[in-house]
Order: sequence, then structure tokens, then C-alpha cells
Amino acid sequence: MIHGTSLFGIVGKICRDNPDADPEQIERNVSRLQAVKHAQVGVITLADDLDIETVAEISIRINSKGVPLSSADFAMSKIDSFGDEGSALRKLIDYFCHLATAPHIYDDILANDPAFADSGYLAKIAWLRKDSEDLYDPAYGDIIRVVGLAGVQARTTCDTRRIPVWPRLRDSHQ
Repeated sequence: MIHGTSLFGIVGKICRDNPDADPEQIERNVSRLQAVKHAQVGVITLADDLDIETVAEISIRINSKGVPLSSADFAMSKIDSFGDEGSALRKLIDYFCHLATAPHIYDDILANDPAFADSGYLAKIAWLRKDSEDLYDPAYGDIIRVVGLAGVQARTTCDTRRIPVWPRLRDSHQ
């Protein structure tokens, strides 16, 4: 663990821990790493009440010159923007999809994300750690589409017990 934030202190610690390393190369690399905190990053803030389709369209237009992201990528970002509940929901979707394709990562999630494990959400998808069926392994875009369709159906039938978390989450922040 490196204590202190001075370049001299960081380089000194790395050199002591790695006596065969080139101190000048370490200093150059640490300097480049420290420069990252001053790098310009474009930030665009969108209103909380925008629907997923609008956010996706805006993001796709902005990102059209770079690596294209899917509507599901933007939906996951929008979901994550709703505080702790949104972050937990995004993780639930993401971990569900990962466990569906790689059940062995259950222990990694348990060890590396104790807050999520303690939330009770991991227990809800724990059955996937024993699932070896590869008939259908959903991506998070599939999950978002299904939740969106279920939300539309639930709202049109006026049965509030069937409204999934995402529409309630979105409506609570307007």
C-alpha cells in the first residue's frame, strides 16, 4: 500500500519494492498516471425524467463517431444513475447475465462485491450457479427488453402488482 500522494514518495516506494526496476521509467509512468486526473472528459447531463429511448437516441448520436454502444448500454447507464437502488438493479441484471453464461463466477461476486451479496439480490439469482443449461443465455439487452415489455403490459392492465422495479424506479425520480 502506498501512503502519501507525492510523486517522490510513490516512486520511492515502488523502487524499494522493485529494486531491479528503472527509477526513471517508474517516475515517467507514475507521472503519466497522475496526469490522468487532469485529462479533459466531456460530460453531458441529461434530465432524470427522459425515457430510455430518448437517452439512447441522444447517446447514439453523440457517440456516432466513436465505438458504437447499444441502446442496452445506455439503458444500463440510465438505470445506474438512480442512486443505490439503481446501482443494485444494474448489478442484478449484469450479474444475472454473467451467471447465466459462467456459473463459476458466483464465488467471485460473493467475494468481490460484499455489498451486493448482503443486499439479498445475489440470493435471488444464486440458483444460476448450478445452472449448466446453455439453451439460452441472455445478454443484458435481452433482460431490459423483457422488463420493458413486462412494464408496458403491467401498465396497460393497471395491475400494480405486476409492474417491475424499473418503471417504478423511473417514476419515483420525476
